[in-house]
Amino acid sequence: MRSAYNLNIDSDSLRTDLNYIDNIWNDVSQEYKDKMDCKVFDENAYYVSKKVVKDLKLNGLLNMFSLFEDAFLDHFKIMQMMPGELYGYHIDNNKHSIHSEIPQHMTCPAAVNILLSEPVGDTTYFGIDEKLNKYKSWGEKHLPRNDTQEFKIVDSFETKKDAVLLNIGNWHRIESNHNQPRKLASFLLWPYNNWENYVRYCKLKGLINEQEKLT
Repeated sequence: MRSAYNLNIDSDSLRTDLNYIDNIWNDVSQEYKDKMDCKVFDENAYYVSKKVVKDLKLNGLLNMFSLFEDAFLDHFKIMQMMPGELYGYHIDNNKHSIHSEIPQHMTCPAAVNILLSEPVGDTTYFGIDEKLNKYKSWGEKHLPRNDTQEFKIVDSFETKKDAVLLNIGNWHRIESNHNQPRKLASFLLWPYNNWENYVRYCKLKGLINEQEKLT
């Protein structure tokens, strides 16, 4: 089973809705953001609640929620990587306590990512830790160095225009090797279903155009 799959969904309508949110974000009042329970991590990442999507009646995103049985966590992230930035090996969880419905330490197995900037060849690398180190990220310590060479790369994937189902419960890293910011939106799926479950669901629903057998 691969670590990422292009999804057979209307990525253009998703991108239109997400760019609309991103374009109005700085002009929306803090009162509205607080009312809708939106959150800010830093200058390069903020979290939008599903309440905003429903309030603004953004049909592209609402259709995606429906396709996935509304199995996403209640906030999704819009973030950008700056040119030359390295987003080192990590496993996604709730370490910043953004998602009130799951524990801080819980690993999130899968996400749907949509690239909002132009594709420029950025690649996600998936690795395994052959030394089985006892890393933990929710305390913001005991993490591998961003430039670590200790992981064995087992898969890679270049995100382009399609929405992507991504295995974020595996160690992965992203390098931004171009001269423009890389902006994307990321929707975390409910952690009590595992990666295999989400891949099978997508294949059974025709959301992945793959010839691979469901074994």
